[in-house]
Amino acid sequence: MDVSVVIPTYNRPALLRQTVETVLAQTVRPRQIIVVDNGTGNETATIAAKYGDAVTYLKVPSEGVQAARNAGVATARGEWIAMLDDDDLWHRDYLEQIRPALTDGRANLVYSDFRKFVEDTGSGWKQPYAQTKF
Repeated sequence: MDVSVVIPTYNRPALLRQTVETVLAQTVRPRQIIVVDNGTGNETATIAAKYGDAVTYLKVPSEGVQAARNAGVATARGEWIAMLDDDDLWHRDYLEQIRPALTDGRANLVYSDFRKFVEDTGSGWKQPYAQTKF
């Protein structure tokens, strides 16, 4: 699928790992995944490197999330660009569900609803706070 996924990140390596893995687990794979490191000083580069050629890593000065997004867009090669924050997760078939709108000429822009999760202090993400649908 001709989509570049831009993931800006700043000092949230554990969440970034989960986010990238939801993109890699898509039933329809994107053309490109770009992790834009917004000037962090942690193991973000190591996490991105773990995925090899599946993830493009870009380090930029810490100038804010919008500057990081813009740097990712400038690097993107896909016809479509999907913005995904480092603390967001995609449902496994998200790209598959939006593919018809992207490929049949109906859309210039696609957006979706979301579910908000409440983080538990134990093992990670827990039950949805509020449920919505695509």
